[in-house]
Amino acid sequence: MGFIKGRDTIRGTDGSITWKVGDNEYDFFHITQMTINLEIDQDEVPRIGTRTKGHKTSTVSITGSATGYYGDPVIRREMTKYVKGGAYPDMQVILTNKDPDTQAITQTFIGKGVMVTNLVLAELDANTTMLEEDFDITLEDYEIKEEFQETIPEEGSPVEIGAIA
Repeated sequence: MGFIKGRDTIRGTDGSITWKVGDNEYDFFHITQMTINLEIDQDEVPRIGTRTKGHKTSTVSITGSATGYYGDPVIRREMTKYVKGGAYPDMQVILTNKDPDTQAITQTFIGKGVMVTNLVLAELDANTTMLEEDFDITLEDYEIKEEFQETIPEEGSPVEIGAIA
């Protein structure tokens, strides 16, 4: 039985997030966590001759969430332009995992047609020294421009059962 080498896990701090608005790119160094999810919707399929229902995939939704330090103006500025002018900006998010210590090395994800679904416009908090904010997004499409390399498992077992140390 194979197992993953500890060094082949992906380090969460090695990478970058870039936010693209039109032709302008912004390094989103203030983000401390971002997750993009693919949600696959299914329809139930009633069937004659069985008590169980089948399932058929129908559509997919791409959503994301982020947490970061409060204070970056880019998204607030773009959302204010939208609210005041009515034209939603063309936005992308580029999330790159890059851990040189692992065999997997790098993945570059590009989220396209990004829409912000909630955003903090202003914040104060007397109980904290570092303000943070959360925001959620939806995406129209995505591309994995560079994908992880497959890792080669370590052979054997990391600890043999019953072995005396």
